[in-house]
Amino acid sequence: MTALGTSRVWVTLGYGILNEVYWPATGQPQVRDLGFIVAGPSGWFEVKRVNRYQISMPKDCVPLPQVTHQGDRYRLVIEVVPDPSRDVVLISYRLTGDDVKLYALLAPHLGNSGEHNNARAAADLTAWRDRAQDTWERPTGGKIFPGTGE
Repeated sequence: MTALGTSRVWVTLGYGILNEVYWPATGQPQVRDLGFIVAGPSGWFEVKRVNRYQISMPKDCVPLPQVTHQGDRYRLVIEVVPDPSRDVVLISYRLTGDDVKLYALLAPHLGNSGEHNNARAAADLTAWRDRAQDTWERPTGGKIFPGTGE
């Protein structure tokens, strides 16, 4: 999936999560997968491993996938949209359930290799390999915006 504009970001979905993110060209993967962990009083669950999800589209020709994960005590809905004018993937989510929290699980694939890749979650999500670094900000409102870091 890609945006209909000048954006150079491509995204694939698999197992109900972002399977790969390519930038600045389709031959250059930067993210192997970006999944989610739902944690609550009864434990934590990686939604990819739970593997109970449905993908729907608002219309047959509109590439705006909505992925709904249904767990025993939670429901997670994510929407993935490449921005048409910036090299950004917008991820919107809604998590419902009693006392549950959502955590991002990132497997970077920087520089066309997964070797020696690292990631850290603090005030932002950061991935690096050697000197290359990508940063994902976590603003309020349930969105994660990938962007290029220094």
